[in-house]
Amino acid sequence: MRLLKADEVAKALQVPKPRVYELARQQVLPTVRIGRQIRFRQESIETWLASLEARGTGITEEQS
Repeated sequence: MRLLKADEVAKALQVPKPRVYELARQQVLPTVRIGRQIRFRQESIETWLASLEARGTGITEEQS
């Protein structure tokens, strides 16, 4: 299991780091909390992306 930091997720998704935190706060992105820190399981992010792709959807402004 590999845990990613927000900046690594932002780079992979090609979005700003604040957007990653926003999606995590809205519980759109799957997160792992370690105390006050937020991490992202690489496998969970990949599964989440695959589910978006399978549905043919993306993140909408309503989810932001």
